[in-house]
Amino acid sequence: MPQEGFFELYREYTKGQESPEQFHYWTAVSIVGSILGRSVWIDRGYYQLFPNHYVILVSKSALARKSTAFAKIGIPRIMETALTLMSEAGLAGGMPKVVAHKMTPESLCQELVLREKHDWSQTKMTRPIPNPCLLYASELGVFMSKSAQMSGLTDILMDIYDCQAEWRNRTKTSGVDFLYNLAPSLISATTPDWINGNVTGSLFNQGLVGRTIFVYSDRAQTRIAHPVMDDSKREIEQKLIAKLQRISYLYGQFAWTPAAYRFFEEWYNDRAEPTDDSGESGFWGREHEHVLKLAMVMAAVDRERLCLYKSDIENAIKRVGTVRASLVSTFKEVAYAHEDAELKYVEGVLKEAGSIARSPLLRKVYRRMNQVKLDECLNSLMAAKIVKRETGPKPKRGPSAITYKWLKKS
Repeated sequence: MPQEGFFELYREYTKGQESPEQFHYWTAVSIVGSILGRSVWIDRGYYQLFPNHYVILVSKSALARKSTAFAKIGIPRIMETALTLMSEAGLAGGMPKVVAHKMTPESLCQELVLREKHDWSQTKMTRPIPNPCLLYASELGVFMSKSAQMSGLTDILMDIYDCQAEWRNRTKTSGVDFLYNLAPSLISATTPDWINGNVTGSLFNQGLVGRTIFVYSDRAQTRIAHPVMDDSKREIEQKLIAKLQRISYLYGQFAWTPAAYRFFEEWYNDRAEPTDDSGESGFWGREHEHVLKLAMVMAAVDRERLCLYKSDIENAIKRVGTVRASLVSTFKEVAYAHEDAELKYVEGVLKEAGSIARSPLLRKVYRRMNQVKLDECLNSLMAAKIVKRETGPKPKRGPSAITYKWLKKS
């Protein structure tokens, strides 16, 4: 049996399944963060920081069992079971609502309307009523497709990430929606191809990269033809559920040990700014907040106390640092997907035309790429013997005419 820390237990629990360890880890973080909601926080002087997370698991299609980690294991088997038990005990007030369906801006706001008040008299505490919500979907398109971006749904998700005590949304027909004590968490999965085809530059500029933990893997954890849920796994499952029930009682502001306070300050001041635009720059601006959010989750679920130790900060820095480093891989794959899409576009134009002169070809593709990119695509197609370049006779004036011909594949 592993150590009794939540994440050690969760790692042991999921060892018999193929999804990568980091996918299971960040699924567990999402679950714990959403259970904690707005009930715990770190004072940041001018605002409070809460432990909610937006997590997107990224790998090529069907390669690393992305959605299995949260949609078939973490959320239904652990989180929803814990919530059901708390509801049966009359302790569901302030616990997260789990939402897993397509939505519009209006339906999202309806989901986030504060529910019935909870009687905290049994604990002799007076609290603001938290309003946490875990949004999840096996495909990121539910939340961030082009239609979702156009409807304003994605804008709302970006805006409410900061867990406002009061948030207003002006609608076209219903006036103004008032939402209180927000604590949204989000977990979903996607592929580099999907990001390339659907996530617009304006969405990146709005802060998607900064707010989101992109977790990348290019392989499964292992191959398991016949996964088994045995008695030892069931025992661990019950321990994980019990831990979630216990941390649901936590409430208040996190304190710092002096060592943790100094260590975070030194790390924060010594950080080097990213030197390129591989996705790191947007993340770098909020990296320190991701570290603190994760440190809260670690401290709360493993010690069930509201105090940050140096080890919490150290471990959170390592985990978040791994995410930051993997951004290079994530967006490299996106770049490859983009280049492949451009290549296929040029190939399609040439196949349809059969034969086309250079100038008409430039006019057909100029909205998608410049001349340099077109030449790169043409060179690749000629090297693969898919396209042939023909140069006409030398005229008295000007350059020779250039024509590209589509070659039938054998």
